[in-house]
Amino acid sequence: MTSPWTISAATERISLDKQRQGELTFTVTNPGPVDVRAVVEPLPGDNASLAWFNVDQPQRVVTHGGSAPFLMRVAVPLDVKPGPYWVAGRVYSAEGAPEETSMVSNRVAFDVGAAAVQRRLNPLVWIIPVVVLVLAVAAVLGWVFMRGDSPEPIAQTTTVTTPPPPPPMVNLVGMTESKATDVLAELGAEVGTVRHRLDPAKAGQVLAQSVPKGAQVDPDAPVDLEVAVSLAPAALNAPSNGATFAVHQGLPTVSWQPVSDAAGYRVQFESEVCAYLIVAIAPCIYSTAGKWGPPYVDYHARSTVDVTTTSATPNFQLRIHDGVPRAGHSGSVRWQVFPMDDFGNLGPPSGFFTFHKALRNPDEYGPLPQ
Repeated sequence: MTSPWTISAATERISLDKQRQGELTFTVTNPGPVDVRAVVEPLPGDNASLAWFNVDQPQRVVTHGGSAPFLMRVAVPLDVKPGPYWVAGRVYSAEGAPEETSMVSNRVAFDVGAAAVQRRLNPLVWIIPVVVLVLAVAAVLGWVFMRGDSPEPIAQTTTVTTPPPPPPMVNLVGMTESKATDVLAELGAEVGTVRHRLDPAKAGQVLAQSVPKGAQVDPDAPVDLEVAVSLAPAALNAPSNGATFAVHQGLPTVSWQPVSDAAGYRVQFESEVCAYLIVAIAPCIYSTAGKWGPPYVDYHARSTVDVTTTSATPNFQLRIHDGVPRAGHSGSVRWQVFPMDDFGNLGPPSGFFTFHKALRNPDEYGPLPQ
């Protein structure tokens, strides 16, 4: 009877690992017209034992015209003598006699090598060297203590890392103050004192720097900057324009609104001076010459006060000429404020505010104390 099966091995040689184990796959094909259950079993060669081989799922239905793989595992005992061996695979129908439907594959060879033997070391093999080492160290220490000498210190090698040199300073002139601050931070430096110089055309730009371009940056030395600003006129507050003050009141303190970027202020007072004429005309003017001419050389027409706050008090007295009616100061004063930068340069002036201070008449009350 012709067998309905074909069986072939996937390789001609099995490779065993160090534990003498390996695998082999047989492909079984059913060329018949119906589905049949196949049985696959190992066929050991000369000197090989059936116990070395095991087929996973040895019985399985193979569809008609189809194929199925059967995996066989190999495990050779460690006491087997090394040498060449072989094995084949046999397939037959589960419903019939094996000798009637069986088919055998080609032989697959494999070599059994020497088994890896794990040797158990005698504990004395490593204990003895350790004991000898301990005795040797004890002997050296005892010899050192008996001599009274101290072991020389072991020289230590110190690795010195040289930091990179500081970066060179860049040109900050023309940058904005905020940009210059960022650049200095990138160089590891910081901004020191910032002074403002009146220069409206370059307002906001750096005009000068304390560390020149190309010099090494010192992280511990802040970089001073000179920045251009444009100062605005001050807005005057008090006393209100045209305010009046009685004889018993002193000269008022004047005040104004602060000006952005101003380091200080110059307050200019101009007092009105009246001249006596024979024709009984007494003209009064605000002189800008600083003093009223002869014979009234002690009547100052202009006075200035420099302050860093936003208020100031006049630094002069208002007087009527002794014995000359309607001559001297009239009691009217006008004032204005100039913002100043850090270098004393004056910005644009404010407008004028005027106040009037009532004065004693020496013809009625006698001359003022000297």
